[in-house]
Amino acid sequence: KVPVKVDPKTFFANERTLLLWLHSALWLFAGASTIIKFSNEDPLAELYGVMLLPIALAFTTYALFQHARRVRMIRVKHPGPYEDLLGPALLGIALMTAIVAQFSLKLYSVWYY
Repeated sequence: KVPVKVDPKTFFANERTLLLWLHSALWLFAGASTIIKFSNEDPLAELYGVMLLPIALAFTTYALFQHARRVRMIRVKHPGPYEDLLGPALLGIALMTAIVAQFSLKLYSVWYY
């Protein structure tokens, strides 16, 4: 096993990544809350806001778990890999599914009502 030298900037890079993920989650929470608040009793708008809340929670949970995992790996000087290819892809698919579902429901309501 090759010893790994950990640069102090590595911890700060990990913190920046956490903050960027939490920033995205905060925007999703804010958007969902705003949509729910100003839905004016429109059930489709309320449904869309409620659909975004668990996705924002998933973004937050993913960010916290990834940060904790990477901190542990950095502290024990694990050689890696540090990246996760599956998590962001799944979160992106979940977000796009919610957006497409809302668009489809809105299109359906305009088309048939």
